[in-house]
Amino acid sequence: ALPGTAMESPPPEERAHLDPVQIVQRTRGVAEVWILEMPAGNLIQSIDTEAYSLSWRPDGQRLAAGGGGKIELIDPHSGAIAVIQNSQLHPTGFGSAQGTEYGRELVAYSPDGSYLVEAIDRQVEVWDGDHAKRLQTIHALPSCLAISPDSRFVALGGEEVSMFDSVPLRDLAVH
Repeated sequence: ALPGTAMESPPPEERAHLDPVQIVQRTRGVAEVWILEMPAGNLIQSIDTEAYSLSWRPDGQRLAAGGGGKIELIDPHSGAIAVIQNSQLHPTGFGSAQGTEYGRELVAYSPDGSYLVEAIDRQVEVWDGDHAKRLQTIHALPSCLAISPDSRFVALGGEEVSMFDSVPLRDLAVH
């Protein structure tokens, strides 16, 4: 799965009556996630959503996407969005929080599928693999995160989270 932007320009019948500047002015980028077949790269599914971070659940039945002020869980077969968790700190229409004081929307499934770790709203939340129950909250603003191969630890990178270099997932108290 890859995040990207498709360019959408006016249809040919409309373009025939426009000058080049008007065509460019009416062309817009549409945020999408593309699901590609490996290794050939054939496009299987295109999903209209903004994403800067993507993670597959190990069973392949969900794709987590973070970006544009939200976390979404997507059914990769139908393209349907199963869960949306909107940022509570994002002003409406602000766009992606990437690189702002609000942080980045990051997502990562644990290798065993037991956890979905997401960074949103100046905190890291650990959810069960189905995103049905929040298990804990870590107050941090990471620029990246990773989960250990044994699904026991999450590593958070960024200046403000140096004290959380490696946090045991099962040992922290739920906040």
